[in-house]
Amino acid sequence: MSQHPSSGSRAAAIPLSAIDVRWSEAESAFVARSSRYPDLMHADPWSALAAVEGFIERAAMRRDIER
Repeated sequence: MSQHPSSGSRAAAIPLSAIDVRWSEAESAFVARSSRYPDLMHADPWSALAAVEGFIERAAMRRDIER
């Protein structure tokens, strides 16, 4: 069984409660952000969940690079 990319240890590094997702008229998309990564965001035009999952992936990549 394969794990979803945002599950497991990557997801544990940033709790869902720390991520804010809203519809942005300017972006015409759901935009996910967090005060833990103020310069990072992820937008998805179709799904708030996809915006959150994309944000988690970007945050995980950032942590991997910063190590």
